[in-house]
Amino acid sequence: MFVIGGGVSSNGELLLRPARTAFAEHLTGRGYRSEARIVAAHLGEDAGVVGAADLARLRARRRRPASPGYSVRDQVVARSGRRRRPRRPR
Repeated sequence: MFVIGGGVSSNGELLLRPARTAFAEHLTGRGYRSEARIVAAHLGEDAGVVGAADLARLRARRRRPASPGYSVRDQVVARSGRRRRPRRPR
């Protein structure tokens, strides 16, 4: 699927119809693979801004400093979200 966002998405079908036609004409292997859909973003002109804000939020979550008293191993576990099983004594 191709999602067209930003300012050009406000043109709607004026842009999407020729894009779909050109894509269908140049698609190789028709019949062997599914044809991708070309649609306008639901957020319209705000799609890029919302996407950038969401990406910044995810990156900030990964780089959050650990609380004092945490070891490096605890920080790795906190970032990955995975809990390791405690080791058995030998």
